[in-house]
Amino acid sequence: MKIIFALLCVFLGYGFIFSPQVVAVATQSGVDICLDVLLPSLFPFMVLSTFVSLTKVGEVISLPLRPLTALLRLPKELAPLLLAGLTGGYPTGAYTLSALVDNKKISAEDASKLLRMLINAGPAFAVVAVGERMFQSARIGWILFFSQLLSSLIIGFFVFRTNKPITFSKGKEIGYCEALVLSVTNGCMGMLSISSYVVFFSIISGLIKDFFGESQSILLATSLLEVTNGCKIASQFENGFSAISVAFLVAFGGISVLAQVVSACEKSKIPTNGILINRLVAGFLN
Repeated sequence: MKIIFALLCVFLGYGFIFSPQVVAVATQSGVDICLDVLLPSLFPFMVLSTFVSLTKVGEVISLPLRPLTALLRLPKELAPLLLAGLTGGYPTGAYTLSALVDNKKISAEDASKLLRMLINAGPAFAVVAVGERMFQSARIGWILFFSQLLSSLIIGFFVFRTNKPITFSKGKEIGYCEALVLSVTNGCMGMLSISSYVVFFSIISGLIKDFFGESQSILLATSLLEVTNGCKIASQFENGFSAISVAFLVAFGGISVLAQVVSACEKSKIPTNGILINRLVAGFLN
């Protein structure tokens, strides 16, 4: 791994010095993605999901998910978490899990199990960004959204039905005002981290395409780095390969999303071992 990262640093250093225009264009592209797609679609969900999970509000609005928690052998109190992780956007589940661990509501080990099914695209990304903007079809977006949810539920079913049941404790009670402050703060920090990863991987992708050309194999490789750019690239492939590639990427999430998830879990010491294999399985299931 040291050699790989050393070579990556040399490659990036070379690009930063000799291809500043490419870096500038790629940076602007990453910033545009953050402002046009991620900020409006992720930030509200991240704030809302954390607030719902930390307060008793979640017990009310997540009642329709109680049957799902029973099917998965999960405590009913985790219904708000499922709502956030399944519909809030890729790193929302990880940030919500981190907040629950910090507040002593679940253990880090149980959070690691839950994480395996809570890395999903939100409807704003799948339907609007991918379906409408890339395929000019909201119907395709909804198909992508629900198919990746099904993939995650299949994984969750086998994980939770074959392991020791997950436990939930009330933890420390916090007031609504404190919960709101924590939710907005976590959302801001989360968006800053997410945006940084998106811009950085956009630069890497731009340099790779500039250095190696834009053959289909190179485009396919760069599409694995960051999911938004990846779906945009994959949507331009010919024939049915386009739909297959986008379906895989939406469920997989890309290397950038995995890095964001690991970063979100690190401060709460939530184990992320096997997360790459987990997302690859989700991608192939989708």
